[in-house]
Parts: sequence; structure tokens; C-alpha cells
Amino acid sequence: MIFDFNVESGDPIAVSSAYTSASGNVQVKAITGDESEHALVGHFVGELNVGAGPLPPSPAGVDSGFVAVFDADGAPRWAAVLNGANVELARGAFVAGGVVAGGWFSRGRIYDSEPARGRDGVAVVFDGDGTVVSTLVISSEADDAVSAVAAHGDGHVVVGTYGGPLELGGVALSHAGQSDAFISVFAADGALSWARGLGSSRDDHGRRVSSLDDGSVLMAGTFSGTLNFAGETLVTRGGSDVFVAAYDGDGNELWVRSFGGDGDDRLGSFDRDGETLVLSVFVDGEVLASDGTTASGPLTIVRTAI
Repeated sequence: MIFDFNVESGDPIAVSSAYTSASGNVQVKAITGDESEHALVGHFVGELNVGAGPLPPSPAGVDSGFVAVFDADGAPRWAAVLNGANVELARGAFVAGGVVAGGWFSRGRIYDSEPARGRDGVAVVFDGDGTVVSTLVISSEADDAVSAVAAHGDGHVVVGTYGGPLELGGVALSHAGQSDAFISVFAADGALSWARGLGSSRDDHGRRVSSLDDGSVLMAGTFSGTLNFAGETLVTRGGSDVFVAAYDGDGNELWVRSFGGDGDDRLGSFDRDGETLVLSVFVDGEVLASDGTTASGPLTIVRTAI
């Protein structure tokens, strides 16, 4: 079920049946939209009906990814399935004229891609009728994933993690440690504008992304060890810390900040309130930000100026 709530009172203003599963398991991993439409992004096993008839069933023993778009009244507009492999879609965003969805796949291929090498990342852009516009596959020699997507002008931005040297749209991204974070910006036609890798000598992950009105973008995630960015050197306090890194519209490094405790820290939500970033950070002990401010865990809400 999908519930719409009044922002001021918290009272439900609309309830609609979003999907029914004929068999197997259905997981909705992301909901995105506004007052005129919304989309569900996730994966399922078996058969799935989103209200306009059954979708193609998933292959035996694996998940299929799906995107389903509904109007303001909850009526289905279109739905699409990715079922050439074991697919888990976990993020989605409306972009100019359509939807972009991201996640990962294994044991097969997406459309005409090469077969997955272990676990590969994927981001697919659909137009307003559910037709595929472009497909991005992130495939290194180790496990990869797309963890965040967002609209960016007339195009979109994709963030995730890669486990080895990677070529992304003709751009070679070096590999610094066990896993590195990446950010990539695409034009409306799916052409790559720029891509950057970010990594320490250890384990790093891109988790969240936000696009700003001036064309710059923010990537948030976790890092372990020593991280060099925009002329600054950050060192984790414990096992892993949270970072926020800013790039201008051409992919140049602007600034970086970190937040961490004495143990392994995790990034929860990541959002923007005007010129302020709002992050939820799950920490072990006291949080020390790179600007010297402190707070206590285990769940810390961080507000910092952009």
C-alpha cells in the first residue's frame, strides 16, 4: 500500500494499492515523486502485478528489478522489469521526462551488456512511457554497485562503489584500495559529462548524492584510512568515517568534510535544506567533525553549511 500524508498535520490524505504479488517476495527499496506522480523501485521473485496486469515473471531462483510509476490518485501509468539476471534495484529519481533507477546485478546480463563479473552496478534511464533511454553498467574485476541517483539539470548523476580499475564511458578511473567511491554526471541523452573516483588505501563507498542549483554536486559515503581531496587530508578516527565531497559542474574538487567516531560509522539519510546539509550518522561513541565540532551518538543528526 502507498500512503500519502499531509505534511503539516501528518494525517493520511490518500491511500492506494500500489502492488500485489501473485507469488514470491517483493521488496520496495525506494519511493520517489511529488504531488503529481510517484514511482516505486525494487525487486521481486516470481510474479508481480502493479495494477495494470502481470509483469514478466522473474527467472527461476533469482530476483528481477522493477520500476512502477503511478499518478496522483495511485493509478498505474507504466511499469518496467529488468530480468536478464539476478537484479536488485534500490534507488530511483525522476529526471527530465522520465525516471532513473540504480542498483546491481549478477548471474546474467542487463539488455545487451556483457555478463556480470561477480556483482556489477547498473543504472537505467526510462522515458515517460517506460521505454529505456540509456543503460549504464559498472563492471570492474571485483564487486560494484550503484548506490544513489539524482536529477542533475536536464540529465542525471550516479554514485556508487567499484572494486577495481574501471572504465566508465571512456574515462579510466584508477583504483586506490579495496573498494573506491565514484561519481558520474550524464547529459539528457545519456552521454557522460564527467566521472571521478574517490578512494583511500582501504575500503570506501559512495552512498548518497545531491545536485545543487549552481551545477555542483555533493557525494556522501564512508571511507577508511587516509583520504586526499581538494588539497585536504582526512584520516579516520576509527574503522570508517562518513565523508561529504563537493565537485563543481565540471568535476573539479571543491571541498570535503568528514564525521566519525572511534568505531565503524555508517551514513543514514542525506538531504539538503536550502544551504544546509542534513545527515544522519550512526556512530560508536562521540562524533568529531573535520571542522572540530563534536556530538554524541549512537545516532547523530549533523547539520552543516554547504
